[in-house]
Amino acid sequence: MMKKIFYFIVAAFVALVVSSCSKEKKEEGPQKWEYKTLVVFTYSNNDFSRSSFAYTPDKLDELGNEGWELVDVYTLIETVHPNFGDSKYVTGLQPNTRDYSINYVFKRPCMEGNVESDHTEFMSSSFLKDAEEATEEATE
Repeated sequence: MMKKIFYFIVAAFVALVVSSCSKEKKEEGPQKWEYKTLVVFTYSNNDFSRSSFAYTPDKLDELGNEGWELVDVYTLIETVHPNFGDSKYVTGLQPNTRDYSINYVFKRPCMEGNVESDHTEFMSSSFLKDAEEATEEATE
C-alpha cells in the first residue's frame, strides 16, 4: 500500500514538472501605460471673487468610452494681489489664493501603433463669463 502511494506521488510530481516545462512562457514585462491630462481653467470676475469652472461630464464620458481611466485630480492655485487702492477694498484679512485650473489625469494601457506625443487637452471656462453677464443683464 505504501509503495502505491509513493508511486502515485512520484507520478503526480513528474506530470506536474513535465506539464509546466512544456508550456512556452511569453516574457511580456510590466504593463506599459499612456497618460492624458485634461486641464480645465477657472474663471473669476475680479480679484476678490472665487473662481468658477465648467463641469465637464460629457468630456469625462467621452474619455471613458475611449478607454481612459481617471487616476487623479489636482488643482493649481494662483495668488491674487488685489489693488488695495480700489474703492472695492475691504478691510480685514482677505484670502489671496484661488484655484487656477483643475487637472484630471487619465491612464490606459498602451496600444501598439498608438504613438500620440501630446496627451494634454485644455478647456476654457470663459463661457461662464458670458453666462454670468447674461444673468446680470436679465436681473437689471
